[in-house]
Amino acid sequence: MREEAKSLKQQSQQPDLAVVRDRILSGLKVGKQSQEYKRTKAAIDRFIAEVRSSVLP
Repeated sequence: MREEAKSLKQQSQQPDLAVVRDRILSGLKVGKQSQEYKRTKAAIDRFIAEVRSSVLP
């Protein structure tokens, strides 16, 4: 029970990675249809997936 509470507390303290991704992408000052935007978004999405798979069981 304590482990579950600790896990929930840690999850609530972590930023929503999709929101962080969107904030970074908006700072690029390029259109959403540009190749730079699409490549960067794909790279960040892969990074997020890797982080989530290594952090979460």
